[in-house]
Amino acid sequence: ANYAVTISDGTATAANINAIDADTLGTVTATSVTSLSGTVSEVKTAVTSSGLSLSGSETITVTGSGSAADLNTINGSTSELVTATSVTTITSSAVSDMLTLISNRGTSGDKINLATNYAVTLSDGTLSAANVKLVNADNGTGTINIASATSISGTISDVLEIVNNTNSTFTTAANYAVTISDGTATAANIKLINADNGTGAIDISSVNAINGTISDVLEIVNNTGSVFTTAANYAVTI
Repeated sequence: ANYAVTISDGTATAANINAIDADTLGTVTATSVTSLSGTVSEVKTAVTSSGLSLSGSETITVTGSGSAADLNTINGSTSELVTATSVTTITSSAVSDMLTLISNRGTSGDKINLATNYAVTLSDGTLSAANVKLVNADNGTGTINIASATSISGTISDVLEIVNNTNSTFTTAANYAVTISDGTATAANIKLINADNGTGAIDISSVNAINGTISDVLEIVNNTGSVFTTAANYAVTI
């Protein structure tokens, strides 16, 4: 069928608009719709359809689950508020998309209102602990699955936020490599990371000063070359 449609309703569901759009090759004009609702998938289909014309200034309410990329697409399609407080699971998402989503969080205007607590799965194979920490600061008591990340880099403090919350907040890969950026570190903290990252390597070649007990320092010394990459020259305080 090839017919044009103009929708006069002020409130509409994405499912209904999509059904009309799917039935015709003609343009569906829905610029009178000031309030649009539906699942993340349904709303994304509506706002990205080439045959559907929305005002671009409608408020949107989304339910269900979806990726950060999809939520960003929806948020970018309107100058008004997107309410996503019912979305408590954000599916496989790049951390860059999550950080964009978080930066646009808000409760009025051209923002997206996210749930206070939501679970998220990050799809990146390589992550900075600092970026993971930003997600952790935003998602309340929700869990964060970073099991796809086989390489994590950052300061000891940021990496320890992951290590100290593994299994309660974070799901990590069984084995992941870590690169530490600090110039100074305690052997005890390095030992905590080593206990968590399975058979993954730990690069501490930026660390030029290590302090700790003999036992903790020896865990590094006895595994240099196999587990640890150390600086060629580093000071030790026992």
